[in-house]
Amino acid sequence: MIVQDQANDFPVGPEDTSASQATQDQLHKSYRMPDEQARDPALHIAKDWVQKKKLPDMSNITDPQLRRYATLYPKLRLTSDGTLFLEEGTGDDQRLRLCVPAALIAEVIRCLHQHPLAGHLGRYRTYLQAKRRFYWPNMHKHISCAVEGCTTCRQSKERKATKQVPLGQTSTKEHTRFAKFYCDLVGPWPNARGPGTKKYLLTLQDAVTKYPEAWAITDATAENIIRVLTNEFFPRYGVGMTIVSDQGRQFISTLFQHAVKRLGVFTVKTQAYEPKTNPVERLHRTLENVIRCSMENEKVHPTQWH
Repeated sequence: MIVQDQANDFPVGPEDTSASQATQDQLHKSYRMPDEQARDPALHIAKDWVQKKKLPDMSNITDPQLRRYATLYPKLRLTSDGTLFLEEGTGDDQRLRLCVPAALIAEVIRCLHQHPLAGHLGRYRTYLQAKRRFYWPNMHKHISCAVEGCTTCRQSKERKATKQVPLGQTSTKEHTRFAKFYCDLVGPWPNARGPGTKKYLLTLQDAVTKYPEAWAITDATAENIIRVLTNEFFPRYGVGMTIVSDQGRQFISTLFQHAVKRLGVFTVKTQAYEPKTNPVERLHRTLENVIRCSMENEKVHPTQWH
């Protein structure tokens, strides 16, 4: 089946700023995809099937990659410029995933994992990014091997053996997005010294969507927190929500309590000395890993961590 080109040569859904979108744009700039697919032995034959609208007998197909494309034949689509895609979903969820030639798989994985928008996340999240816009046989295996062999991740990430426990009953009380946020501070950041240097991160995370926000601040004071909330956070999310924080002196200070009360924001304090009661603490571990990996990649000065 031949499909018409959309706004660009890779019609795969709504525009975004994800690592998969950035990788797609990079491929578009660096390669002419119909020619690259034509050089790939498996994709060259698969494109021929789609053009002729005829699939040969499966018993005559011995190559494992070709057999995989043969099973997906009803979903294979060609654009008018000759680029092969895999169609998935229906209606508003319909999207086209680019069939990646074997010669470009390593570059696609590298960009999906190491791009600044990707932040050297783990193999599962890297796979989810790849699955949004790309397809090739044995994707999960290739991505797992590449991520496990990433030198930057091995040098920068903290390795923790997590104990697997049975999943119990969890609360589903929260249903309204952006009505409740978890708030905390991270820092002081190592090597961040001197007047005016950013030493802390102020983080907030939505209780329902888990959408995070983070701002670098110079000192962990109530004045700085209020300044960020009034200039950056409240103008975008409004007021009237609930902010959950620990019992740090910044959050229990009279100044902070008076400011949020005047804005109509409710505050809730977590149990003392129990970090697990504030879910944003888990975000900090991911943020620290992403920052360390980005600093290692870009070879920046330690004071430029933000």
